[in-house]
Amino acid sequence: MENVTFRRRNRLKKHFVITSNVLLFGYPHVSDSAKLTYQVIDSFDWQDGSGLRKGFAYPSVEHLAAIRSVTDRTVQRHIEELVAAGLLAKEERPGQTNILYIEDVSEEEARRYEETFVGGDNNVTPPVTKMSPEVIRTEERLNDVVETPLFKARAPSEDEQGYLLDEMLSTLGDVESEGYYRRLAVTVPKDIIFEALSLVRRAVHEGKIRKSKGALFVAIVKRACADRGIPMAVSQPLYAGRS
Repeated sequence: MENVTFRRRNRLKKHFVITSNVLLFGYPHVSDSAKLTYQVIDSFDWQDGSGLRKGFAYPSVEHLAAIRSVTDRTVQRHIEELVAAGLLAKEERPGQTNILYIEDVSEEEARRYEETFVGGDNNVTPPVTKMSPEVIRTEERLNDVVETPLFKARAPSEDEQGYLLDEMLSTLGDVESEGYYRRLAVTVPKDIIFEALSLVRRAVHEGKIRKSKGALFVAIVKRACADRGIPMAVSQPLYAGRS
């Protein structure tokens, strides 16, 4: 491997979580935010002296919400989503925190991952980049078919819209602009919304919010949509500058 610069990864020796590619690449019906909550829960399943894990954890909802910078209700929705996907099993304990059993990825998702991403050498096939010859050769052809059904995003279900709205309201605290955020949940891809919310939470944590959380969120979403060529047919929320 010539002309390759190796960089040492400055990772903490113990304080990290190993995540399966099946979880990252698969489970399309599990939100990115819920997947991150799954990783946080998994981080509470510490290894014993022999390197084994017990396979469960029992952090409180309040503690998880504080770590994730979201509301208790949002964490509860994440847990319900993960339980429905078979990634968690919950044992309720009256007067105590629930025990959350951390399940392995399903055989179905593992098989789909192998069929989709794994090549003959058992390595993940890297995606093409913007500079790949394949992309350069087909760039003009994509413009001719961008409006075909193959390239249209699936419209979010009512449950997904409600979930996105809850995520925006819990992070931005701008309930007076609920109607605006409800329209964003319908018209803007959810990965843009989750990324924008993540950046807003980081800015809050670092004390960098100058105007309002709502205004920063809208600016990030607009820029991301403009970069992808996605029209935003909704106007600025009336109260986004006051949150």
